[in-house]
Amino acid sequence: MKKKPGEDQREFLRRIGRKGGKNAAGAGGRATLETMTPAARIARAYNAGRQGGRPVVIDHAKVIKLRVAGKKHREIAAELAISMASVARILRKR
Repeated sequence: MKKKPGEDQREFLRRIGRKGGKNAAGAGGRATLETMTPAARIARAYNAGRQGGRPVVIDHAKVIKLRVAGKKHREIAAELAISMASVARILRKR
């Protein structure tokens, strides 16, 4: 029996559900973040290298001390493993 044009797409959408959902994720598809459990979202973020946690604490006194010693913004940022924008913000506030 020959299927009508578009019947494959309709069957596919019926099988995976309206938003994709967990069935689509289990079948190799992509689940939306709305239908994922919080643990699954956290695991996906962790695997993508975007894990949360406590923000990096920057030692403001050390930034100022390095600047007074004559180091450039870029050198300070590299040494303390922070962004140049953070260095500039700290020095601007002082």
